[in-house]
Amino acid sequence: MKGKDLDQNLIPVISLENYEQNYERIAQEIKRACETIGFFYLSNHGLEEQAREAFRYSQQMFTGLTQSQKDQFKITSHSGNRGYCLNAAEELQKGVVDNKEAFNVGKPETDDNQSYWPSDLDLPEQIADFRPKMQSFYDSCHEFVTNRLLNCLAIGLGWEENFFQLNHTEKPHTFRLLHYPPAREASGELSIAAGEHSDYGTITLLFQDQTGGLQVRDLNNDWVNVTPIEGTIVVNIADLLQKWTDGKYVSTKHRVIQKKSSSDRYSMAYFVHPNPKTPVKDTTAIEYLLMRLNDTHKY
Repeated sequence: MKGKDLDQNLIPVISLENYEQNYERIAQEIKRACETIGFFYLSNHGLEEQAREAFRYSQQMFTGLTQSQKDQFKITSHSGNRGYCLNAAEELQKGVVDNKEAFNVGKPETDDNQSYWPSDLDLPEQIADFRPKMQSFYDSCHEFVTNRLLNCLAIGLGWEENFFQLNHTEKPHTFRLLHYPPAREASGELSIAAGEHSDYGTITLLFQDQTGGLQVRDLNNDWVNVTPIEGTIVVNIADLLQKWTDGKYVSTKHRVIQKKSSSDRYSMAYFVHPNPKTPVKDTTAIEYLLMRLNDTHKY
C-alpha cells in the first residue's frame, strides 16, 4: 500500500509563467500528461495567496464547529450537492467507507440558501466572513479554468480553442473542502482514507497540504505517490472528459491513504463540470453527475 515515490517524468510539473507568450507550448505539455497518466501539477498559476487563505478558513471551520453545528447544514439528496458531508457518509470504493468529512460549495449566483452554510453566529470570529471568502475563491478558480486550462485542453486536441470554454459558462462546478482526521485505529500501519475512484466531471483542481497521502495508478497498475509540492495545483482528468475525447484524455483511478497514527490532512478540490444540458456522447452532463453522486453518497 505504501506506493512508489513521485516520478516527475510520469506526473510533470508544468509552469504557467508568462502564460500569454507560452500557452501553445504549455498546451502541448498538458496534452502529453492527459494522454498518458491524466495527472499533472501546475506551478506559477496565480492562485497561491487565495489558496493559502482558503486553507486557513477551511481548517478553522472544521475544527471550530461542534458536530451538532456542522449537522445543521448537512448535505441531502435535495441540496444540489451542497452543504456538509458527514464522515463515513461516502463509499468511493464499494466496501471501503471513507474517513473524511467535507463541505461543498456551489456557484455564488445560486448559492443563496442559508441552510447549506454554517451560521455566522456559530463560526469562530476570525472566519466570520467564511462564506464570501469561499465564494470569491470559487469564482477565481472558475476564471482560471475557463481562461486558461480549458483552452489548453482544446488546443491539445486540435479543436477550436474556445470549445470547452463555451460548454462551461454556467459555472456548475463543486468546490469541496476536505478534512481527513487521523485513522480510526492507532497503529503504524497504512489505511485507506478515500477509496479508489475516478472523478466525475471534466477536470479537477486539487490543492493539498503537506501531509501527503494521494496516490494514483501508474501505467503498470502500481500506486504512485502524488507528493505535495508547495504552491502547486494538482490537476487530473475526469470521466466526462475521457468520454468526450473518446478516451484520448485519460481519467485515472486514485485514492488517499493515511498512516493510522498520522495527523489530520486537509485538501480542497474544485470539481469542474460542463453546463448541465451539455450532451456528452450518450448522456448529458447533469444526468451523468447525478448518477455518480447517487451511487456514492449515503444521504
